[in-house]
Amino acid sequence: MGFALLFALCVAIVCLWEMVGLWAETSPVETQMNTGNLDDLALSLDDLRHQIDTLDDEIHQRLMRRTEIVHRVAGLKAHATGGERGLAMRMAREAMIMRRLAARHEGALPVQVIFHLWRTLFAASIIIESGFSVGIYGGGAMPQMRDLAYRIYGGAITPVFYDSAGALMEALTQDSHMMALFPSPDLRAENNDWWCHLADVEENSPRVVARLPFLVRKSLSGEPSFLAVARALYEPSGEDTTLIRIATPKPIKTQESEALFESCELAGRLMAQGVLSGSNNANLVALDGFIPQDDKRLLALGRQGKKLSWLGGFPNPVIVP
Repeated sequence: MGFALLFALCVAIVCLWEMVGLWAETSPVETQMNTGNLDDLALSLDDLRHQIDTLDDEIHQRLMRRTEIVHRVAGLKAHATGGERGLAMRMAREAMIMRRLAARHEGALPVQVIFHLWRTLFAASIIIESGFSVGIYGGGAMPQMRDLAYRIYGGAITPVFYDSAGALMEALTQDSHMMALFPSPDLRAENNDWWCHLADVEENSPRVVARLPFLVRKSLSGEPSFLAVARALYEPSGEDTTLIRIATPKPIKTQESEALFESCELAGRLMAQGVLSGSNNANLVALDGFIPQDDKRLLALGRQGKKLSWLGGFPNPVIVP
């Protein structure tokens, strides 16, 4: 009898100890719910929701203030140019802003959301400053390119889709406020030689200015991308790729191109190949860094008997896991 009583007492002590441990591990909200103190819980949720509403109002107020400043910028530019307004697109500046935001970003909100918000803001600002339209040729990957375009611009822009690269290139020559998006060239891709039809870049002529999307997920490194062509500046952003086209009687081989670039103190890769009008072959080359048209290394490359065309370039994308 005494043993049975002792055993029961030990079991009771163990159960009581577990209950104390569980109580100690219970969160404040769970404690409120378990004790029936739902009024305090409702008050805390109402307070948090009020904070969110206040933040929403602050964000909205700052966006309206940002738009006022964009209007002022547009006015100053119009005054400086005598009323002529070209495409108000500065892809290098956009890239530097995006990189700064990516570097300082933290917390649970995905950085992709931040990039999407700012891309929409950039597009809206260009519309205010100068007007802005987007034309797209997707080639054989039109459905994927269509989805990609809407992911990039959301509701800020309604893209116009073209059945051929030539039709889009023609539209681009007629509309100085258009940005044309073409599939990124690739040595493995077929019928993707739209870049062969880009004229040598002169002042205010169309050139490659960006690669989109600017944010690239490493896990989806093979997803489609665009090269953007517009009558806008290709400027240094700190991390860039410059594009040139080399006309040759025969296609350049990869090893040959590497040796050619090294001889002129350039680093780059053969990006795509095509055929120019006539019998010349076209070789699209991606060079590391921002390289202006009058760079002495390009001049040295030209002195080797290579006919070069400078096609612009793009800020290198931000890569995230």
